[in-house]
Amino acid sequence: MKQLRGTKRILCVCFAVLLLFSGCNVGIRVGPQEPDLNAVEPLTFVVPRELLELDITPDTNATMSALQQIVKEDPYMGPPGNFHFVQMGTHYDYNRIVFLAINRLGGAIVNVSFDLTFHRAGEAYVVPVELTEEIIGIIPNHVAVPILLTIASLEEFEQLRTLLLDAQQGVASMSIENLVANSAR
Repeated sequence: MKQLRGTKRILCVCFAVLLLFSGCNVGIRVGPQEPDLNAVEPLTFVVPRELLELDITPDTNATMSALQQIVKEDPYMGPPGNFHFVQMGTHYDYNRIVFLAINRLGGAIVNVSFDLTFHRAGEAYVVPVELTEEIIGIIPNHVAVPILLTIASLEEFEQLRTLLLDAQQGVASMSIENLVANSAR
């Protein structure tokens, strides 16, 4: 199992207005889902704590507005009883990949950590992810939160980008493993 270095933290920093959205489903979500109104509520878009402190909201930032619109257009993404991670785009200038973290676990969570694992040709590539309360805040149930994964080196960024493209084409798969989430009280 290979571990991509330098990805131990999620850094939510100012999103550039010209974020290149790729729309990759990476094998986790396939288009808008048919709503099961008995199983899930529509998602609410929530800006992470650190971005709110910088006054980066859908009203002040085009990227946040675009991400909010994606959630409005597909408010039932993410299966019930699950924590879902959907890739939304890449920002090549800063080695960043944008995801939506979707909480459908049944309650609010805080201090989430997991391994974002890619499986390809018998090998596993692991990206450790930490979503701390200081950066993200509490993630309520039925909420989509934008996450910016910053990759330390260009080489690792290209490797991860290739894995995401392979997952989109069905050559690789992406999964969340070793999920640890504390209940928010």
